[in-house]
Amino acid sequence: MKAYERLLKYVTFETKSSETSGKTPSTDGQLVLGDYLVGELASLGYKAEKDE
Repeated sequence: MKAYERLLKYVTFETKSSETSGKTPSTDGQLVLGDYLVGELASLGYKAEKDE
């Protein structure tokens, strides 16, 4: 996949923040993007993991 294709995929995730959630990341969509990025990095051969 070309770099611009990856970028176009990333912008399809709903990542609008919530001012009232009181947590970080503040929405489930942000967590989904984070999981996707971890997978992307792993597929490229990088050690990737998510922490609390």
